Amino acid sequence: MTPTGRRLEGIYPRSQWSHEFGTKKARDLCTFLPSLLRKLGPHRPFLRKIVREQGTLELFCGVIADGNWDESFGPELMGRFAALGLSLRLDVWPEAKPAKPVRSARTKPHSTRKR
Repeated sequence: MTPTGRRLEGIYPRSQWSHEFGTKKARDLCTFLPSLLRKLGPHRPFLRKIVREQGTLELFCGVIADGNWDESFGPELMGRFAALGLSLRLDVWPEAKPAKPVRSARTKPHSTRKR
């Protein structure tokens, strides 16, 4: 389908679809994810069909963190992902880039010049 709803002819080796689920105000994924899975639940037969036909399904969550970020997803929640054939992908990055590169304490500048 095109964005205007026109059906495309033929068979394509690869396609993808994405959707924004309105997570901008979500503060806790452990609260947001179960509500999202409830919404996707009625579509389980369609989602499982995609997986049966060698397709892949991924729920991508981009997280902007201003410090350490830690969240634990229990077996019940992960089982609900598995039941739908969904992978969970987390991408976490800092709120702002550091002003200058951070050097590891083990990294020392060195010179190849002989003394």
